[in-house]
Amino acid sequence: MVVVTAMPLLPSTPAFAVEKNPDGTVTVRIHELAKSKELENKLAEAGVKAVIDYLPDGQNCQLDRGETVPAPVDPLQDTEEDGTFLIDPKSLEPDETLVIVMHFKHNDPSKGFGGGVGIVRGPVAPCVPEPMNHERGPDGGGPVS
Repeated sequence: MVVVTAMPLLPSTPAFAVEKNPDGTVTVRIHELAKSKELENKLAEAGVKAVIDYLPDGQNCQLDRGETVPAPVDPLQDTEEDGTFLIDPKSLEPDETLVIVMHFKHNDPSKGFGGGVGIVRGPVAPCVPEPMNHERGPDGGGPVS
């Protein structure tokens, strides 16, 4: 998985917006870490198979959620706008799923601050929250360097 170190959110509603761009990329704007299943459905409509999990600070999903695919390119492209990123659906094979885990502070979903991104081939196991192991890194992957 790739580490996302910071993700300032946009202070407005709705919780998110998904827009398909003329070049085939998908713009995602996250205002609040809420309604992850609805976001997954909107991304699917835009051609991106994704699993999204939001967790409080200090927790992470279990390490083994499926066959991790080394991504030659980060599937998320940052933009100049806080809480906004681009996804290129062509960066995913048909049997691959984009997995995004994002964290929030002080039990407040409007205060997102980071997480991890990865690609899994085949089925993705549901997130089982566990205490964050800082030796594994914030994305659940290898050690922090």
